Amino acid sequence: MNRAIEKTKRALKLVYLLPVILIFTVFNSYTSRHFFKKKMGLFEKGRRFCLQILGSRMDKGAVVRKGLFITDFGKLKLGKNSTLGPFARLFLFEQFTIGDNVEIGSGLTVHTSEHLLNDNNKPLGKQSSLRAPVSISSDVYIGSNVTILSGAQIESRVVVGACSLVKGRLESGYLYAGIPAKKIKPL
Repeated sequence: MNRAIEKTKRALKLVYLLPVILIFTVFNSYTSRHFFKKKMGLFEKGRRFCLQILGSRMDKGAVVRKGLFITDFGKLKLGKNSTLGPFARLFLFEQFTIGDNVEIGSGLTVHTSEHLLNDNNKPLGKQSSLRAPVSISSDVYIGSNVTILSGAQIESRVVVGACSLVKGRLESGYLYAGIPAKKIKPL
């Protein structure tokens, strides 16, 4: 009897979430926006609404641009007046937290998991992984096509240059760029 109840609950959840996922797909696409140029805010609000229903936490004024790919909606928290640029790819196995007033350019890639290569007896793809949350504090600007690896912590008042690779901790008050991102100059 319990299995039947569980199956029914899963089916009802799927029936409930399927329309939301379809609506999110429409709001997340870029082709339909050309027909509604005057209603751009509608797409931003619709995308935000769908993300919240799917489990993301988004504060007032948070914006997610088109083309988002995300593995787990419940692991995303976007702070007040923060913008996640278009075509972001978020591979989230742990929490990804973005603070207030953060601007992120297009093509951001975030990984909260990385492969460990420490057992010569197992195939490379079957070895264990290390999972760690990623956090971005308030008042941060991140350029286009930046990759952030698991465990990264970006403190407040930091600028990350385009095409950089962020790992570890970035201290407050500096401009970082490069692969891996290094201090370039104080702000």
